[in-house]
Amino acid sequence: MVSAVYVQTSIKGNIDLSTDSGAYYREYWTDAHEINPKSEVIRREIIDRFFPGSLVGKRILEIGVGGEGGLISCLAKDNDVHGVDISDAAARNCSRMGLPFTVANLDTDKLGFADGSYDVVFALEVFEHFANPQFALEELRRVLKDDGQLL
Repeated sequence: MVSAVYVQTSIKGNIDLSTDSGAYYREYWTDAHEINPKSEVIRREIIDRFFPGSLVGKRILEIGVGGEGGLISCLAKDNDVHGVDISDAAARNCSRMGLPFTVANLDTDKLGFADGSYDVVFALEVFEHFANPQFALEELRRVLKDDGQLL
């Protein structure tokens, strides 16, 4: 005999998730007025692991910068960086940190950058949030240089 298992997802708030979950993620992060020191250590470890020499003089795009400015907050001094997130709080936080930023829903929005314009694209821990990851991946590939790196 086969028994059925039923799973129900519980979400905080009154917003239903759908194939366009933009409304949910717009308020996903809260305003951060300082960066958690633990986040800073993790960012440095990621950068040092994948770019052990250095990462200087590159055009870098980060998708999903979150509430603390993402990896680009560590890389802005020596590189041309840009962040993308759907969250309004992420936009406010990046603005406070002086980081260039675009609000976009990568399930549906094309990025406003030329083809092949970035050396490095970071998209860490974001694909599980996309309703249309194929569209997002194609758009990231489009803005990445032929010899660029997507992490």
